[in-house]
Amino acid sequence: MYYTEADISGKKRFKGGEAPSAKVYSYDDQEMIIGMIAVNVQLLVSLYSLDEQNCKDIINKFEMNFKDESKLNINVVVKNSFEDIKNFNLENKIVKIEILQDTKSSFSQKFGVLLKDDKYVNNMANGLFLIDKEGEIKYAEYFDSLDESQLDKLISIVKDVINFKPKGHVHENWMG
Repeated sequence: MYYTEADISGKKRFKGGEAPSAKVYSYDDQEMIIGMIAVNVQLLVSLYSLDEQNCKDIINKFEMNFKDESKLNINVVVKNSFEDIKNFNLENKIVKIEILQDTKSSFSQKFGVLLKDDKYVNNMANGLFLIDKEGEIKYAEYFDSLDESQLDKLISIVKDVINFKPKGHVHENWMG
């Protein structure tokens, strides 16, 4: 699978920009809002299909590395059916990651991953969006596939954002 900029519709997002909110649906058809300001850091991943091996590898790598991380929400957004999502979760023992459906294309349009070319009708490009608690996009990437070294680099970036401590005045310095 390969697609070009011309195949993609929606507003492309970049590092440093503000994350929009988007409506998505859990496999039991519950509406959820993701993006924007949140209690935890968010890693939002759009994937072309749960059937692609690289997509499975990405989900399993994130699950393995962040399964015990309480300061991070990982949402994978796909166009697969609710039944496919439920089966994927069961087959792969996914616990940490929430796999969501972009039923009405809210996410894919707002994050610039909606594929508009006839050969990809109503599907999404692969994308990664790391959003801090303040709703700022700290990392954004659109990709065809990711290899092991790229995933390891991304995991390191996610850990840095999770563990970021804002700098400001400390009481001792302020008092002179």
